[in-house]
Amino acid sequence: MVSGFNFKGRAVFLLLVSILLITVYVTKFSRNSVNYVDKLQNFVGSLEFRTLKNEKLNTQSNSIRNIKKNAVQIMRTHFNEYWKSISSIIFKNATEDGIKDASALQDGFNVLDIRYEEIGNFFDNEVTTNFNYSSRISTEFYILSNLLFDLKYYWLHITSAIKRLGLSSDMQEFVNKGYIKLKKELKNLIEDSETIAHEKMDKLQLYVQKRINELQNPNDCNSASVYVCNMVNQAGFGSELHTILKCFLPAFKQQRTMIHHMKGWKYDPEGWSHLFAPLSDCDETQYTSQSNSQTVNGDAVYPTGYDFISIPEEIAEDIIQNHADPFAWWIAQFIGYAMRMRPEFVNQLNGTAQKIKFTNPIAGMHIRRGDKLIREAKKHEVEEYMFFIENWFDEQNIEQRTVYVTTDDDKVYQELTTKYPSYSFLTTPTDTMQRGLNALQGIVTDVYLLSLCDFVACTGSSNICRLVYELLTFNHHDASSRWQSVDDMYYFHEVMFPYVGISDHSSRKEKSEINVQKGDILRVAKIGVWPIDGFINCDNTNKQEQGRVPLYKIRSKPSVDSFSILNRTL
Repeated sequence: MVSGFNFKGRAVFLLLVSILLITVYVTKFSRNSVNYVDKLQNFVGSLEFRTLKNEKLNTQSNSIRNIKKNAVQIMRTHFNEYWKSISSIIFKNATEDGIKDASALQDGFNVLDIRYEEIGNFFDNEVTTNFNYSSRISTEFYILSNLLFDLKYYWLHITSAIKRLGLSSDMQEFVNKGYIKLKKELKNLIEDSETIAHEKMDKLQLYVQKRINELQNPNDCNSASVYVCNMVNQAGFGSELHTILKCFLPAFKQQRTMIHHMKGWKYDPEGWSHLFAPLSDCDETQYTSQSNSQTVNGDAVYPTGYDFISIPEEIAEDIIQNHADPFAWWIAQFIGYAMRMRPEFVNQLNGTAQKIKFTNPIAGMHIRRGDKLIREAKKHEVEEYMFFIENWFDEQNIEQRTVYVTTDDDKVYQELTTKYPSYSFLTTPTDTMQRGLNALQGIVTDVYLLSLCDFVACTGSSNICRLVYELLTFNHHDASSRWQSVDDMYYFHEVMFPYVGISDHSSRKEKSEINVQKGDILRVAKIGVWPIDGFINCDNTNKQEQGRVPLYKIRSKPSVDSFSILNRTL
């Protein structure tokens, strides 16, 4: 009671003093032409207007959130109807073993149904779920874009079950159409937050490119701290470019200018700058023995003290909240800088595009066979690529369907035109020698035109496929819905960032699955197994087990590392 009285007493005293000061102020200046009483009234009126305006904005904001919550409820209803229609057919046609598949799909439905409910609560300000396992908060874009991925992986899970059960192509078409409808509804809802996210990533990309450019092109090359890289890779172009990043990334972290020695490169003995802008304005020949240089030798050396799966902690929050694939965006910043082509070569590439009548909208396909099948990957039939491309065209409702095809197998083009006569397939001549400037121009032409496609299907085990994804990301800031691998998920030098369990999973041992609990840390266990069925092969570091896990029950958890060069105000 005493503290309450004192508080009220102080409030009354301050109010009386304020009235006295205003009275003196108005009396003292009443001889002036300005009417300060009116001004005071106007000021009070202005405050009232601002208050009403804020209340109106809050009302509008609440109204928008209610609309979005209702939209999520409608989508959840449609998702329930989708599963009800599918499950009635699957359970009816399932064998004893098929019943286990159907039960796993039922479990997946339950997981996503709860996720729809949680997102509805998010828009109702009732959410208590921590959606973001990588940072402190969850943005609308983060939540909805992850649901988009979960929906895709569940669709792939259903598709694999349909194939195992031997159901008709009509059933697959029904499943695809239902998925496209659900996806479109979700993409309509995500549109506003996606626009905001892209604007933020635009600014962030400009900032990072500025820092890269400043570091690579110092005012005084002689006094600059440099990182000399002697890693000439005699493999393919995509592998060479990713090898350059093995030097570029640690050099950037150490705030050193990266100097890359490429004399004797199999594609161009003169080095990198024949078709591309120089990686640095500094002359690479003068740094071999300077005291301010650090040198890395060998074509397969990992520089010590650098974690290749980390994104910068200084900007990690912004990337994670506004991009569906944060690690790919980070790598794309250095790929985009390295792949700056000379203007005359760009004109040549655009001339090639015009010659083959390359126009958007268009899908792209990269089919790598040849020596890749001997050691690193297995053969994938054209139907596996076209499954995703057809689905993309269906989603876009495009009737005139054109696909740009790059391959090292001459039989692929004829196979595609025979099996898919309603499609138009474009291609450019390919130099299979993989050596010399002509071969380099051919490869870069393929990569450039694929990066201009609206959607690309390829094998993530191929460096070219991953390079195209990185360029798509650099061009569009978020290309996660524009790229589809038919084997590996995206990775960098066979290193993939960890995942975290977001839903419990009880394993089916006969399917080589493992148990996962919410919060378990997992790492991708085997390169070369893309989850066409919506699963991925993981090590559960909490339980020391290895096996398959549904991708819609786990979430990527990028690690972070300090890049003090980015510790500036944007």
